[in-house]
Amino acid sequence: MADSKSHVMWGELKSGFVDTLSEQQTESLTKFKEIMLASEYAEDLKGKEDLDRYLLRYLRANMKSKSKDRIFDVEAAKAGLIATLKIRRKHKIDSYRTAGENPQGYDKYVEINPAFAYKDPKAKLVVGIQRFGLLGTYTKMSHFTDDQWELYLLHQSELRDRMRRELREETGVESPGKFGSAKY
Repeated sequence: MADSKSHVMWGELKSGFVDTLSEQQTESLTKFKEIMLASEYAEDLKGKEDLDRYLLRYLRANMKSKSKDRIFDVEAAKAGLIATLKIRRKHKIDSYRTAGENPQGYDKYVEINPAFAYKDPKAKLVVGIQRFGLLGTYTKMSHFTDDQWELYLLHQSELRDRMRRELREETGVESPGKFGSAKY
């Protein structure tokens, strides 16, 4: 992949990121991309900015070995990605992304599940703040159907992904995508 090294405040990124792929990881990424672009979900992936980074998230999440070698499991990554793409299709999440709008009822979700995220260019990461307490109560959970929870959580994740892409463009550094949670 790329020759440049990505650095973050706490040191170099582990292998498995675009700039740090081993030979096995590069082969797995190529195989995974070929499989997915030949599948019925190819159309869903064609609009993705930086497809390699998107696919690597699923490969890193599904490793056969999390030791120093970090060996990817392509079949497990495929299953995870297909499950995600099915949910995205079901809720038409990409239509919100292109329109730049929030799903209907999202304001009520934010009221019950307050969360905030911002880009920190100095630390080169996206910081997420999640308020605990209200979300875990049965009464508050009953405000939405399972489908609504699924849609809102997916939409919130998409917003944070957009912030990570913008931060990478601004700083030229790959963000590991870690989010912190805190009481406030």
